[in-house]
Amino acid sequence: MPGVSIKGLNKTFGDVNAVKDVSLEIKDGSLVTLLGPSGCGKTTTLRCVAGLEDPTEGEISIGDDVVYASAAKKNMPPEKRQIGMVFQSYAIWPHMTVFDNIAFPLKIRHATKQAIKDGVNRALTTVRLEGLGSRPATDLSGGQQQRVALARALVHDPRLLLLDEPLSNLDASLREHMRVELKELQKRLKITSIYVTHDQLEAMSISDAVAVLDKGEIVSLGQPRDIYDRPTNKFVASFVGRTNFIESKIVSKGKDNCKLDSKIGLIDSQSKAEGFKQGETVLCAIKPENLHLHTKQPSSKTNVFDATVEYASFLGGYSEVIVSVGSETIRIHGKSEDLNVENGKKVILELPAHQCVVIKKSS
Repeated sequence: MPGVSIKGLNKTFGDVNAVKDVSLEIKDGSLVTLLGPSGCGKTTTLRCVAGLEDPTEGEISIGDDVVYASAAKKNMPPEKRQIGMVFQSYAIWPHMTVFDNIAFPLKIRHATKQAIKDGVNRALTTVRLEGLGSRPATDLSGGQQQRVALARALVHDPRLLLLDEPLSNLDASLREHMRVELKELQKRLKITSIYVTHDQLEAMSISDAVAVLDKGEIVSLGQPRDIYDRPTNKFVASFVGRTNFIESKIVSKGKDNCKLDSKIGLIDSQSKAEGFKQGETVLCAIKPENLHLHTKQPSSKTNVFDATVEYASFLGGYSEVIVSVGSETIRIHGKSEDLNVENGKKVILELPAHQCVVIKKSS
């Protein structure tokens, strides 16, 4: 039995279909991220699971319990779904202490004073805020407030944790630190979790699986590396990292490879090109970090093209070079020492065949 099962979920607001036939199976104890741009339906999907939005159609199960079923006209109230939720704004009450903020879910469940004390202390230890229970919530830093919100979501031992853009209000360095803490905590507690974000780096770093949404639909679902390295369409390739697209035509194809005719010349690809026809116009997609730039003729004779450096810049942890190959402009990322070239320099661009992914021209 999966931790969460979503089948045929739809949600409309007037004439707007915010969620379109979303189906998703989430294994018990795993963390799945709903990734996509603003307005793609990820938060609406999360709120339907939480019971904060009433779906138009579909079925949602948490553990062994069906919490929503349009056909059976069943809709379990949010407070009975045994979920914990962390909101983007944290929703910390400024007039309460840290202890009282965390204790709130236990108080509304009429837990005893001793159970509340024990539960809050366990939650404080879990998120590493021991000794801060008596502090006013407003005296805490942004990262500490985020931990309070997490402790409050966990204090009543929920079977499902929902996180809606929980790190978006933190600065970059703290956000990176909290990503690691969240993942470690989720794995340690073995709690089934659904995480919503528009940040592909967050999604790649913390998820067991990623569901990419666009216009209310799941357009790609898989493990983070597969989503990144083998995008299923142009939207996913564009949204999950930077991608170069080279319009091409399939001139031949085998079981595990194909040959493409493009504006920069013939490209050998080790993409299987399943579902494509010979002669079909497609896109050859390749990530900037998977390209090689040479100042001398490389040993490889496959997928090497004469190019001219149009722009080179240092971006901190890496450098970016933009080259022109015929009428095409292609972006390369890599170590600064490997991309030490000047504007106008003649170079050789290499496209590793195993990194050339064939996708449909239109999403």
